[in-house]
Amino acid sequence: MIELLQQEMLKEGYRLSQVSIEHLKDLETEIEKLNHNGYMDKNLYSWLKGYYNFSLPETKHNITSIVVVASLSPTVKVFFRWKGKRIPLIMPPTYLDFDREPKEIKKRICELVGISNYHFVEAANLPNKLLAARSGLGVYGRNNIVYVPGLGSLILISAFYSDLPCNNNNWVEIQRMKSCEKCVACVTSCPTGAILPERFTIKAESCLTYHNEFWGEPDFPEWIDPSSHNSIVGCMKCQIACPQNKEHTKNVIELEEFNDEETAALIEKRAVEDLPSSMVSKLERLNLHIHYHYLSRNLKALLEKEALWNLS
Repeated sequence: MIELLQQEMLKEGYRLSQVSIEHLKDLETEIEKLNHNGYMDKNLYSWLKGYYNFSLPETKHNITSIVVVASLSPTVKVFFRWKGKRIPLIMPPTYLDFDREPKEIKKRICELVGISNYHFVEAANLPNKLLAARSGLGVYGRNNIVYVPGLGSLILISAFYSDLPCNNNNWVEIQRMKSCEKCVACVTSCPTGAILPERFTIKAESCLTYHNEFWGEPDFPEWIDPSSHNSIVGCMKCQIACPQNKEHTKNVIELEEFNDEETAALIEKRAVEDLPSSMVSKLERLNLHIHYHYLSRNLKALLEKEALWNLS
């Protein structure tokens, strides 16, 4: 059944793999090992401990495996009206579809298995990047992001608990892409020096994504060059520079526009309850309501960068 499912999903652009549920504990152990060996910032580790959930969901079905699916995910362009200009800003892949796409994938898988009567439950809080690498679905790039053959790294990884039998014990050693051996495109493009050639994992506490999303301060650290900012959330520098993503960087969709008043409200970080319902709807469609508590800081950094460019 898993082979048939892989073939059918491949026809629709998806890549699919499977691991035995016996390896669920191994995922948790690997995260703990990274922390124990000093490869994880303590603040990030604390956040991940609260986010990851390695407990099986309550279900009447006997869970035997985890099904892992990779799908292309678009970069999103959002427009902001500011000081008489219409400024396009980007949001990296996965931020838009991390919640919606897995539901669509689950629906499609259930349609394909049909009368076989297997069941799937979304596993929303697993380390999906690590799971994809261990399942053989993808390999790591030097930037510590998972790449799936044919899709690159501009992807969404979705995971599902299932009673689908797992006859092959897929649990491969973590690997790095062979193309990374002689390539340092991501190293030289990283604006904060977070990608270190001498180690497998990046220095997360130096990564711009970390400071865009996990840094709990009202301002960015002074050591971050203002010209580094490039995304409303996250960071796109290393992935855009990577030759393996050349075919997929044009996968961009344009969504939503915030007028002058709405942009001003975001910069001023007005209380959500004081925002017009139409504006709240825009934020929700973009999933930016989740990031609202630091959206003002990130947006100001990007708009100030835009102002500096116009003066130069």
